[in-house]
Amino acid sequence: MSNIFALAFVLPIVLGTLILATGGVLWLVNSRRSNRVGQVETKDWSTTGGKVMGSHLGEHETRQGDKPDAPIVKTFEPVVEYVYSVGGSEYHGSKVFPAGDSDFGQAEAQAIIDRYPANSYAPVRYDPQNPAVSSLESHSPHETHYLLVVAQSLLLLGIGVCCFTFFMMIILVGRIQ
Repeated sequence: MSNIFALAFVLPIVLGTLILATGGVLWLVNSRRSNRVGQVETKDWSTTGGKVMGSHLGEHETRQGDKPDAPIVKTFEPVVEYVYSVGGSEYHGSKVFPAGDSDFGQAEAQAIIDRYPANSYAPVRYDPQNPAVSSLESHSPHETHYLLVVAQSLLLLGIGVCCFTFFMMIILVGRIQ
């Protein structure tokens, strides 16, 4: 009975606990990374009003791979020129995203700059320690949240395995007595 008990209950509880712990660790890692975009910390940035002066698409060509005959790929960067004031001083910015982002297709980049027509007003996020550092959006649409999804899935799976094993243990122990 003790070998069956170990296989049927202890092993799944240990496995569920390990899955749960892994999910928890990934959740913590994600929460530490969630406020970082590239190397730009945006968590404590302030917001002020800004005026959009104009916008254009920046075009970049990069070679796919290290070989000289590798194909060249064009990517686009949405560039929006804007003006904002902090503490009575006027600042100029052009970044849509805090770390900059130049890896868009032409249609995607155009859709981003279409949200900021010339002479419109938009909220500007800026670093209160250095108000000259700013962006219009808090993070890039390229940011993925896969780590959070994996962490949540592992947490739910770990809880499910532990609960299922616990309830099965209660049912089977009740039947044995």
